Amino acid sequence: VRAKEPIQQRSPHAQLAALAYMSDAYIMAAAVQIHDLPGQKFETKFAMVASLNHTIYFHHPEAVRADEWMCSERESPWAGNDRALVIQRIWSPKGILVATCVQEVSISSTFSSPMDFLHYLFRLR
Repeated sequence: VRAKEPIQQRSPHAQLAALAYMSDAYIMAAAVQIHDLPGQKFETKFAMVASLNHTIYFHHPEAVRADEWMCSERESPWAGNDRALVIQRIWSPKGILVATCVQEVSISSTFSSPMDFLHYLFRLR
């Protein structure tokens, strides 16, 4: 993962904020991809996924460069009762573990088509 545009190098806080945003944006997909029903392809099934909590442990904040490629590993060791636990580890290009993210997500409604999902999504806003 990496940011599309360069981030101000003078501000390490901007790098950490960008990494936090990216970690939250991509982590939930792991729960849906891993715990989807056998024999069903995710492309034909739309689920509403929401974050219940998101914790980030920054191990080496000085090594975070969110505008450079980083390696991201995601796993979901548990799912049940319409919830899932997802763990993500992020390494710098030099192989330094810079962050570990833990998130509990809610996996709820199933939609029969992309249009049903969009109607639901925009009705909430």
